Amino acid sequence: RAFRITAAGLPGIAVVGVPQPLRVDATAAALVPLRLEAPADAAAPGTHQVELTIEDEQDPGFARRESTTFILPKP
Repeated sequence: RAFRITAAGLPGIAVVGVPQPLRVDATAAALVPLRLEAPADAAAPGTHQVELTIEDEQDPGFARRESTTFILPKP
């Protein structure tokens, strides 16, 4: 299966460093470290909730959403 991983919750936030689509055999599992990037001026410094979506490219109804925290540093 081929999956697309996206992030939402801050302007310009993106998943980087992960091949897209991510391919995982049907009977396999994959541990995938994610790196998120956002522009420094996307929001005020501090912690922000973002949502990650992992979606099957062939079947968009097969998806998982997870919340996580993104920290924007002080300039």
